[in-house]
Amino acid sequence: LILCNMANCSHKAKSFFGACQCIYLAFSNSTKRWHVLLDHIKGLTLKSLSNTRWESHIESIKAIKSQLSEIREALFKLAEITEDAKLSRDAETLATCELSSFEFILSLIIWHDVLNKINVVSKKLQSNDMRLDIAVKQLEGLVSFFEKYRENGFNLAIEEAKQIAIDMEIESTFHTKRQIRRKKHFDEPFDNDREQLS
Repeated sequence: LILCNMANCSHKAKSFFGACQCIYLAFSNSTKRWHVLLDHIKGLTLKSLSNTRWESHIESIKAIKSQLSEIREALFKLAEITEDAKLSRDAETLATCELSSFEFILSLIIWHDVLNKINVVSKKLQSNDMRLDIAVKQLEGLVSFFEKYRENGFNLAIEEAKQIAIDMEIESTFHTKRQIRRKKHFDEPFDNDREQLS
């Protein structure tokens, strides 16, 4: 529940999971499109996201992360062969904007690490022979994982994302928004206080 609320509070998280669901929907709405996907991937197939089963999120992300380059090629192929103009545009946008974005790759790695750890603990907590003392240890281990991840997990995720970006020939930098500069008048002093406010 905490993870679900955390993801729903973050615009970037909602956008990321929305993109993952769009990738699945692009292929799943017809058998012809699904065969295009199967022609490109050899391992895990794409999974749909469920609002009630958060295990579906890790399954979906695992499939995308392990075959990112292949799924991108399948989207390009789908955009090329489909007769539906909207689907062609959506598939090309997903391939060029989402799957070719360093930020998306980094989000994929971070969410994979977080969801994978939570899923392991969640499965142990749901087992029939779970005892309270073991449950407490599992939760303490999860808190410890997050504390360590806060310290050095992000840097490790960036290194892994850079390696994937190099393999996919993607620029490993974050895109920054253009800063809007206010026009200065000739009698206005430099270093205006209003300019310093964000």
